[in-house]
Amino acid sequence: MAKNSTMAKNPTTANDFKSKLPTLKTVLSYSNRDVVDRFSRDFNYSRLSAQFIFKDMLRFLWMTQRVRSENFKRLRSRSRPFDFQMLGFWLPIDQMWHTFIVFTADYAKFSSDYFGCFIHHEPGRSGDGDTGQGLSKAMLKTYMEVVYDELGERVLERWFLTYPEFVASQKVLPSQPIVFPPKRRQPTKSRKV
Repeated sequence: MAKNSTMAKNPTTANDFKSKLPTLKTVLSYSNRDVVDRFSRDFNYSRLSAQFIFKDMLRFLWMTQRVRSENFKRLRSRSRPFDFQMLGFWLPIDQMWHTFIVFTADYAKFSSDYFGCFIHHEPGRSGDGDTGQGLSKAMLKTYMEVVYDELGERVLERWFLTYPEFVASQKVLPSQPIVFPPKRRQPTKSRKV
């Protein structure tokens, strides 16, 4: 592990993973300065924004394992299996995941220590369907419900409103560091004279 990364102690091992998924709070306690700095430099994000996106990437990785856990019965009754996958409009999270994977030793140790397995990043394959833009309304609703139930309203808004708007607005790499999430303009109060 890189000397400037930190990780909370976690008793989860490969043997008891199926019955004991770490809490989201435990996973969010992990940090890796090297990954954040590399992402900030490679994708021209402010360091604070990169840290923010790193935490969303950790949330995403936790969700991929949460929906696979035995405790997540809610979606097991569906006729078609539900896998929590990266959606195209979560591009900053996906770019952060790619950056983390480049630090292979750190990524492998994180995956093993927190989830008891290596979390593979599988690209979409021909015939797999779309990665977000052409998602059926029913599947999009399922994703939104799962994110809301497991991660809360603020993450739901960020993942399904802020990220898609941000990704749609980025046609080329900006020359100035990106601040994410973008600050929303407050309506100006008109004064009566």
